[in-house]
Amino acid sequence: VSLIKDAALKLAVPDEILLLTAIGVSMGKVHQQGAQSLHVIAPQRDEPCASDLIGLFADYRRLEVPIEGLHYAGVALALNVIVKERLWRQPPVVGQAAVPFVNFMWTDFEEPNGFKPIPAYKGKEGSSVSPIQVCVVQPSRECWRIVCTFKSEVYTKEQV
Repeated sequence: VSLIKDAALKLAVPDEILLLTAIGVSMGKVHQQGAQSLHVIAPQRDEPCASDLIGLFADYRRLEVPIEGLHYAGVALALNVIVKERLWRQPPVVGQAAVPFVNFMWTDFEEPNGFKPIPAYKGKEGSSVSPIQVCVVQPSRECWRIVCTFKSEVYTKEQV
């Protein structure tokens, strides 16, 4: 975790961008693609006063991770612009399950009014709707877990 945070600081990008870069580049190389499409859950609470609202403000988005001709740092910087400028698309109505799905499940470790968060990830058995489902889970401040579920119709046990 500390190495990712240090690298993110040097590149002036958020930690999530470096993780998303590693996931996108890895998947793109496995599938031999110059750009890797990903479905992500995008939080929608970044506007002024948005934290005062009550509700689930997140939505599915499809973004393209540019890979061809770029080093990892170049992919991270390009991906940072894509996310910051919201250059993503809505996923199509049909065919959503054809693209890998990525979800960051961060935990807020602040303890307002004495309430302490107790993170618990309950993994699910079985196959994924997407070819690959990747969840980045944060059980503590200095620990991240990457949990992958593979669609059994696409990947064999030997490939996983």
